[in-house]
Amino acid sequence: MKRRYLYFISLMLLINSTIYAQCITTYPFVEDFESGPSGWISGVANSDWTCRTPAKVPITVTVSGNSFWISCGLTNATYNGGEKAWIQSPCFDFTSVPRPYVQFLIFWDTERQYDGGNLQYSTNSGSSWQNVGFNSNNQNCKTANWFNSPSITNLNGLASPTTGWSGSTLPTNGSCLGGNGSGQWVTASYCLSNLAGESDVLFRFTFSSGTSCNNYDGIAIDSFSISNLPEPTLDFTFTCETNNRVRFEANGGDCPTTQTWNFGDPASGTNTSSNFTDVHTFSSPGTYNITFTLDEPCVGIISLNRTIIIPDISAEIFPLTCTDSDDGSIQLTVSPYPNLQLNWNTTPPQSGPAISNLPVGIYQVILKADSTCTLTKEYEVIVNGDGGPNPSLPTDVIFCSGDVIPLQPGEFDSYLWSTGSTTNTLMVTDTGWYAVTVTDSTGCTGKDSVFIRERCFTGMFVPSSFTPNDDGINDFLDRIQERFLNIR
Repeated sequence: MKRRYLYFISLMLLINSTIYAQCITTYPFVEDFESGPSGWISGVANSDWTCRTPAKVPITVTVSGNSFWISCGLTNATYNGGEKAWIQSPCFDFTSVPRPYVQFLIFWDTERQYDGGNLQYSTNSGSSWQNVGFNSNNQNCKTANWFNSPSITNLNGLASPTTGWSGSTLPTNGSCLGGNGSGQWVTASYCLSNLAGESDVLFRFTFSSGTSCNNYDGIAIDSFSISNLPEPTLDFTFTCETNNRVRFEANGGDCPTTQTWNFGDPASGTNTSSNFTDVHTFSSPGTYNITFTLDEPCVGIISLNRTIIIPDISAEIFPLTCTDSDDGSIQLTVSPYPNLQLNWNTTPPQSGPAISNLPVGIYQVILKADSTCTLTKEYEVIVNGDGGPNPSLPTDVIFCSGDVIPLQPGEFDSYLWSTGSTTNTLMVTDTGWYAVTVTDSTGCTGKDSVFIRERCFTGMFVPSSFTPNDDGINDFLDRIQERFLNIR
């Protein structure tokens, strides 16, 4: 019997090596078994694994075709008792596969808890085997329909630990436990991250049963595939809400377990975040390296780095030399940001770090550049000092025929009167408006004017309100006359 068993194994290995003379290296790899076992072999004690088109209920043909591997034979109503069997794949070379991933169709219909099977792998040509993954408590979004039973009694001696698929849609019947069957073909999938880079990997599906309660269809496998998961696309955008307050929004990844922002701003006190969308207020102007990191099952840690600039401007403002001039200017000092644009609200519009020919006013500049928040600032241009000379003529002058009135606006460098005179003092001999324009040593000018009107006093007038009673009001005649003369 032993010789017959060894001969069978040797024959199966020979068939396998003939079909796949070398390990599979092209991915994705898909085997739907429509052409038969396709290099897969079965073996060990009391195996009834078969690869063809069975005529059974409840396990029927799959959506991928008619042929698949099934324990319990093609027509049997029960699977073999005392079975500890497996089907083994050809070898796979994952040397150039950084993220190997397995998917297949599976249907299980066994006595719950006692009978069932699992998927194992070997990296030493079958000398030892380990389970692929754990039970369902360890699943994530890259894992689907994986081991549903934490312990299958009859897997002892074939798999350790004994986690796997077990159960039936039939109810419990006496001592035969029911429940937890798949009830249909389902897609099972699992990350093979620990096998990345391995050059010789074998897989095998196991199946074990007891000697009673075997009236089930067993386990069936179809559409076995191995692929290299693509690295998720990772991206993030930022929106400047104010100059130093920025909203970040990331997208990408299929099912990250963690995500982390590092804003490159340790001085802020809130330099990290674990939200996909978050707002950060930068502590000061500067250039910051933003990093968004995902920890993705089957992929590991992936990061994306971008630079954002919080700009700053310093300005020197040159005031007007004279009140009525337009020689004010503003000179900005700006870091050399990429593709820098500086636009002012002047009329006509000006751009660049320096603007000139400015009258008194408030001027706004908008800074834009690549990877830079837009910065808006305002600067006020005023007049230097007092803005030039300030001539002072009397506010009101009374003139009588024959009078000569001197008008003196102050001491300046030059004078131009409305009469055409350029003297520092104008001698007025007639009524009317008189204006002067003066110029100081800086070339600034100032203006003033006065209206001279005629009113003459020709007689004595003694008001009847003279009351010399020492009450402080109209006590003296000369003071009444003085007041009158001042208002004539």
